[in-house]
Amino acid sequence: MHERLSLQTEDFIRLINHMDVAVWIINIQNNKALFSEGFRKVFGRSPGEFYQDAGLWEKTIHPEDISVVKKRKSDKQKREVTIDEYRIITPNGDVRWVQDRGIPYQDTDGQWSIYIGMLLDITERKKTDEKIKYLAYHDDLTGLPNRKFFNEHLDITIKNANLNDKLTLLFIDLDQFKIVNDTLGHNIGDQLLNEVGKRISNSVRSQDIVARHAGDEFIILVENVSNNEIDTIAGKILRSLEAPFFIIENEIFISASIGISIYPLHGRDPETLIKNADAAMYDAKFYGKNNFKYYSLEIENANNRKMTIINGLHKALENKEFELFYQPKIFTSSKAVAGVEALLRWNHPLHGFISPGEFIPVAEETGMIIPIGEWVLQEACKNYKDWESQGIAPGNLCINISPRQLMDSQLLNKVKSILKEQHFIAQHLEIEITESVAIDNFEDTISKLNQIREFGIKVALDDFGTGYSSLNYLRQFPIDCLKIDRSFINDVMQNCQTAAIVTSIISIAHSLNLPVIAEGVETEEQFNFLYDLNCDYIQGYFISPPVPISNMEEILRKNASP
Repeated sequence: MHERLSLQTEDFIRLINHMDVAVWIINIQNNKALFSEGFRKVFGRSPGEFYQDAGLWEKTIHPEDISVVKKRKSDKQKREVTIDEYRIITPNGDVRWVQDRGIPYQDTDGQWSIYIGMLLDITERKKTDEKIKYLAYHDDLTGLPNRKFFNEHLDITIKNANLNDKLTLLFIDLDQFKIVNDTLGHNIGDQLLNEVGKRISNSVRSQDIVARHAGDEFIILVENVSNNEIDTIAGKILRSLEAPFFIIENEIFISASIGISIYPLHGRDPETLIKNADAAMYDAKFYGKNNFKYYSLEIENANNRKMTIINGLHKALENKEFELFYQPKIFTSSKAVAGVEALLRWNHPLHGFISPGEFIPVAEETGMIIPIGEWVLQEACKNYKDWESQGIAPGNLCINISPRQLMDSQLLNKVKSILKEQHFIAQHLEIEITESVAIDNFEDTISKLNQIREFGIKVALDDFGTGYSSLNYLRQFPIDCLKIDRSFINDVMQNCQTAAIVTSIISIAHSLNLPVIAEGVETEEQFNFLYDLNCDYIQGYFISPPVPISNMEEILRKNASP
């Protein structure tokens, strides 16, 4: 039992008893102590209880913090100021945080045996700190760990791992989520993300880390499982999203694409692993979405190739690496040249010829197609004007317009400006758009096409038959010509169903007073078949492949000769 410590003034005792903090004074030599009334507020126990039971203080300490208090006892022997934070348990079972400050003090004999201290209840501050820490490491929408938490956790996990450990990342991106946001609003979109997060979390093990990476992207860390188990987890996630989501009277269907990378096979640091899982996810999207793909050397090579193209495209215009080839289209009835189509070619200084099928989608994705498309139109108009001056110009010039260009609000103004600069007559220009492009932004596309046609420019619908092929759409499109896709022409002599489709397309187009161009004609049999159907124009290798401007001029001169 403690013996009460005598003080020279009762004023001091009255002062500390009126404080909201618990003040204590202990002589570590003779075990005398003083406890203020603040102990009643902080510990839920009267000072008298601590006088009666010398071990009571230690008994109130939370079991996980006993080591802090024991260390504190040894620190007192060093005659140093001590500041510690630990938890105590009150008689009614509440857990409270306290900050305990102790200051060494000399007694009347000059010995460093007295400690004067003060206990502050810091429970609310700790709760606030925990809340701030939680918000810093968790997504406020889904409650899942956020990117910061995931990256730090992954970094620590990798540092503690050895090369025999296997860490797997699953990078998840929702398919067509933008449509939900654009059509139903961000409130519905946010609730959908929250529900998706729950389904994903329920599809993995309790020890796996699921985080919201950004936007509609989620990321998962799975430790030490086989590829078969990962396949099972990925498949379970995809299946969990198949059932519709019901949000504020809206039935929503969504799917996801998943990219997978594995430590140490696909990277030995967080940045590389996440980057490669992201790349694999895009590969999954490319192969139809709603599936999963592992990162591979092929993806890495494709990404390196894509980066080469991206970097090269930024210099290609400036370095004059682009060239226009031309392919004639002829009147089926006379085989005379009716027009030419301008086709872009790129001769890279290091990698040589790069296929348009490879670089144009990249130009489209990066937005480089806008300045490149302007160059194509300007160069083609310039070449056509040269042919006019030589008296060999064909009836019209065809230019392909990409989806990104068609979305450009300044497209018509740019076209008008170039035509004016080149003194080009609008009626000689024909632009080609694909069927799928026309459908994607239907109302906006119709508005733009109407403006283009009002200016005198003709519009051809390219690749007809490969997209929606709806007669209703065809009826509404403001177009001047229909172009049958080469995939039908390739098969027309071998497949009677294809032949029937081509026959129907030509018949329907003519009933709508639309001339028809068949592209990809490569044989005399194909030509004769189309000739018998009164197809208006022919384009393809049977007539001529795409050729450089010098070869095109030879064709035009022969065509112009009497």
